[in-house]
Amino acid sequence: MILSYLGFEFEINFDDVNIVKLNIENKRVLKEIIFDFIYNLDESEGNIIFYESNSILKPSNYIYVFNDFFDLEISKNYLTKYYKVLNKRVSYEHLERFNILQTSIHNYVKEIVLDENFDLEFDEITNLELFKLVGLKLKYEENILLNIMENMKFINEILSIEIFVLINPEIYFSKEELDELYKFSLYSKFKIIIISSENNLTTNHYIDKIISIDEDLCEIF
Repeated sequence: MILSYLGFEFEINFDDVNIVKLNIENKRVLKEIIFDFIYNLDESEGNIIFYESNSILKPSNYIYVFNDFFDLEISKNYLTKYYKVLNKRVSYEHLERFNILQTSIHNYVKEIVLDENFDLEFDEITNLELFKLVGLKLKYEENILLNIMENMKFINEILSIEIFVLINPEIYFSKEELDELYKFSLYSKFKIIIISSENNLTTNHYIDKIISIDEDLCEIF
C-alpha cells in the first residue's frame, strides 16, 4: 500500500517502512495536510491518495488519525463499524434476551405516556441502537501514552486497521516515551506516520524514513 499527497512527489510505501516521519516547515502546508488527514481522509476534495496495485483504496479502512492525545474518544464513524462487528456476534440466545429487554422498554414507555391523549406507536429497537444507547467506549487511564497504545490495539482488533497517524507527538512526549510507543508499534506490527512541525532532521533508529518539506516547499527524502 502506498500513500501520496497531491502537489508533492514523496510517496510512503508501507511495504518498505514501518515508521515514517513527515517533517513540514511550511506552516500553510502543515495546516493543509493535517486538515486533510482529520477531515478529508476519504473526501474527493482532499489531497490524500492511497492505493495498492493501481487500485485506489478508501483510506479510513486502513488509517486511523490521532489528532488529540488528550481526547481519545473514538469517532462515531469508527464506533458504528464496531457496533456492526458486535451485531454479527449476536446469537439466538442473545436475541431471546434482547426481545425480553425490548418488551420491558416498551412497557416502561407505555406506562409513562398512558395518560397522553395521542395515538402513539413504538419503533422496534435494534441491537445497533442499543449499543449506541449504552455508550460503549474504552476505559482510559491517567497515562496518556498507555491510552494511545490501548486505542491502537482496540482499533486494530475490531477494524483491522494497522496504520496510525500521530500529529506533533514530540510536543507532548519525551524521546523515551516515543521510543516506547515505537517499540510497541513494531512489536504489534503497526505502521506509524508522524506529522511534525519540528524544524529538524534528527534521526531515530526506530524511524525508517524522514520526509522533509521546507519553507520553499522543497522536498528532502
